Amino acid sequence: MKGIIINFLPPLIGLVYFVMLCGDMKSEKIEDPPVLPLFVTFFNYGGLLMVFITSQFWQWSGMASLGSLYLITGAPVSMAIVAYAQYRKQHISGYHRWAYYMAVAYFVVAPVTIIALVASSGH
Repeated sequence: MKGIIINFLPPLIGLVYFVMLCGDMKSEKIEDPPVLPLFVTFFNYGGLLMVFITSQFWQWSGMASLGSLYLITGAPVSMAIVAYAQYRKQHISGYHRWAYYMAVAYFVVAPVTIIALVASSGH
């Protein structure tokens, strides 16, 4: 039961929240809504959350290692692209601004999270 809660509940909650956010953007008639940038942001922060939860409350696996590799190599590239793309669109809406700030914040949040996980593992 613990594995189901850890591996399925956080991604499901994130997906539901993302869909609700897209509905809000549609109902507010946001110009050029940042659906893909927000999806990338949710995906990367969700990955950080999953690695953190796995390391603290479950058992490390090959999938956790692959996820960590992506978070260290691929996620910074995708977040840099999001930040670059949203920089000039910040003025359009709070959603665009949020996507930009969250992309930039990844470069602080991810290293701090990874350092905390390494420090807590006792290595």
